[in-house]
Amino acid sequence: MASNGVERGGAGAQTAETFQAYLLFAVQKRPIEKVTAYLDCSPNQVYQAKKRCFAKLREILHRMNEQDPELHLELSGHDLQVW
Repeated sequence: MASNGVERGGAGAQTAETFQAYLLFAVQKRPIEKVTAYLDCSPNQVYQAKKRCFAKLREILHRMNEQDPELHLELSGHDLQVW
């Protein structure tokens, strides 16, 4: 983010700030204006954080499903679905 950096660490590193932006915006459904003010960042940085975290969650679930095909885990929105 602007001063505290959503994406510190470079090359797609998942940071605590990235996850916090995802949690506040995607999971808790807080308005983008409040998230950006609280985290001192731009709306685009919040959208990118959501995209990065969602991609990481998909990757983790894919690996879990490969290890145990009976799990049938997938993401729908930000919710975990079990079939």
